[in-house]
Amino acid sequence: MGFGQACQGPFQTTRIVCGACEEPDRFVRLQLRRTAPQQHPPPPFAHPLALSPEDWMPILTSIRVQGHRPGLLFSSDKDPVEPAFSPDDIAYLSGTLSKAFAQARPGEWIVFGLSHASSASAAVTEVTSGGWFVDGPHLHLILAHYRYTVTMPNVRELLWQAPLHANTEPLYDFVPGDFQTVAQTPNLLSRLLLPNLPAIAIAYQPLLLATTAPPQPSPKSSAAPPSRPDQQSDAGPSLEERLQKLKRLREQALITEEEYRAKKQQLLEQF
Repeated sequence: MGFGQACQGPFQTTRIVCGACEEPDRFVRLQLRRTAPQQHPPPPFAHPLALSPEDWMPILTSIRVQGHRPGLLFSSDKDPVEPAFSPDDIAYLSGTLSKAFAQARPGEWIVFGLSHASSASAAVTEVTSGGWFVDGPHLHLILAHYRYTVTMPNVRELLWQAPLHANTEPLYDFVPGDFQTVAQTPNLLSRLLLPNLPAIAIAYQPLLLATTAPPQPSPKSSAAPPSRPDQQSDAGPSLEERLQKLKRLREQALITEEEYRAKKQQLLEQF
């Protein structure tokens, strides 16, 4: 596998976020971004970042990937598009990433690792690992591994030590959705690790604003009688929940006062 050298490399220094963030089969940590002595220091990340676990839920849910098998790199015959994270992963990551980004310094990645028993065999483990950072208005995710098959425990431990290291060409791609674009691997990674790791940039502020928008009625439901204010619609969150989320975005300085007032007025007019 060749992971030994990477474990002695630039991503060795880590900080534990919290005790609950370290579990036998998953973790989220802060990892120092270091450079070789002859290299200029890279631009700092826009850390820390205040996002609540509730904010992280729609961000994580929106991320999609698509796998491709060896030899089909330039073929249209690819695997189905699927969520990058399972509901259990999202429940774990939403809380731990919120804590990690609140503590992150401008020179630190937020790295993670997730392992699951393979559905094909209990003796096989599938590992997903990578890193996050914020650059201006964009939240970036890099995947070094996605459901990478591991049969030996020591290999998984090496991946746990170097979650941003990949030793093989990735067999998956991000499928960008709304407010997402496929991004370039940061220069530091391309010099030290495998180039062209899958990376995606998420405009998280408009994504979160979009989740507060009221659902648009379909043509079939336009003639339906209006629901009572105290009724919970099956189509999405209630007005009160949207207003609370909008207020939280303003308090976290993710939107301006003008954006808050305009969006609030829009919600009230829809109501």
